[in-house]
Amino acid sequence: MSEREVRIGLLGCGTVGRGVVELVARNADAIAARTGLRPRIEKILVRNRSQPRDVDPALLTDRPGDVVRNGVDVVVEALGGDEPACSLLTEALERGKPVVTANKLVLASHHDRLLTLADRRRRAFGYEACVCAGVPVVRSLRHALAADRLMSFEGVLNGTTNFILCRMEEGDSYAEALIEARRRGFAESDPTNDVEGVDTALKTAILCGTAFGATIPPDRIPRKGVTKVTTADLAAVRRWGYAIRLIARAELDDSGDIRASVGPELIPLGAPAARVRDEENVLIVHGQSSGDLIFQGRGAGGGPTASALLSDVLDAAARPDAPAPRWRTANPAPAGPAARYLRITCAAPRAQPRRWLEELTGMGVDVRRIEVVRCPQNGRQRTVRLLTEPCADEIVDRITALGVADDSLIALRVQNPVRKS
Repeated sequence: MSEREVRIGLLGCGTVGRGVVELVARNADAIAARTGLRPRIEKILVRNRSQPRDVDPALLTDRPGDVVRNGVDVVVEALGGDEPACSLLTEALERGKPVVTANKLVLASHHDRLLTLADRRRRAFGYEACVCAGVPVVRSLRHALAADRLMSFEGVLNGTTNFILCRMEEGDSYAEALIEARRRGFAESDPTNDVEGVDTALKTAILCGTAFGATIPPDRIPRKGVTKVTTADLAAVRRWGYAIRLIARAELDDSGDIRASVGPELIPLGAPAARVRDEENVLIVHGQSSGDLIFQGRGAGGGPTASALLSDVLDAAARPDAPAPRWRTANPAPAGPAARYLRITCAAPRAQPRRWLEELTGMGVDVRRIEVVRCPQNGRQRTVRLLTEPCADEIVDRITALGVADDSLIALRVQNPVRKS
């Protein structure tokens, strides 16, 4: 098989950028034998050329123009953050370069600008690495399922929080699990975007555009993080047949609006999302014709992300004028009723099961299960745990109105998906 060289301009040489460099060095021969395309790193943009790196210094530059010049076939963005990543992607497209990115924030926030430009310039725009790292979700939704009408999706999209929750299931505290996640390279020094669901909301917005051809701004997706979940919660719900996972879900309704959310949910132990372990991701997609399809694999780390980026590079090199997707902006639809797990901490006299059953029944909420346990930190307080039948989100406000402090209450959805055909 004859082969053609693919010259890569790499923006950034952090964890993901180094992963791309290492993957090219390790697998270039195998890739060329398999595809007829031989990737080669042409230039790498870095902030400080003098910083020690295990990279050929001749490849390094601190001038962005060196990376997007005519001697480069595909530009790979691995900088992260909003700027200068967005401006450099824009410049590369204006110069007629196919681009590939792992930047969730830029794509979710500036998709209209970037995808419109890619379409106008007839340049490929690859973003497989933005969601689920090495799991080929985007390619499957855009191509393998292009003939189907995709109705909804749900899944675990953040490897960091899943690792933390799995460690807590084994008895670690939240703080201990976070330390271990950092030690293994899954968590940043500031884990806020992961543990508060920001990262998952960005991925949800991107998946909406990919699956539905329509998306909503990430800041309009209702989200909750996992920082209020305790090891006691995880142990209690496991006795009841559930695990807790940070779940992204979205559904396209008949009017074209999107009902989406991100937050910890109770998942039946036999469900795919409950079985996924540590840094793995899982996505369940429901198609009108294809039914439920499950994608699962490693969703965190430089290796899987670099693999997805390089895969997009090869696609872009083979079809540099491949049409870019176009996403319309949809309205967010209100959340529907759902069964809830409620955990309420209150003084012992208020913790009588009959009292809470009466309170919730008076709000029109049926209770399936209730338990009351003594708080180990404070013997004068009790923890009330309840599972309810489907009810509206307003239940949280109504319980708070009874004098329960916000930090003494957690309300999680219990998975009970309603499927449309």
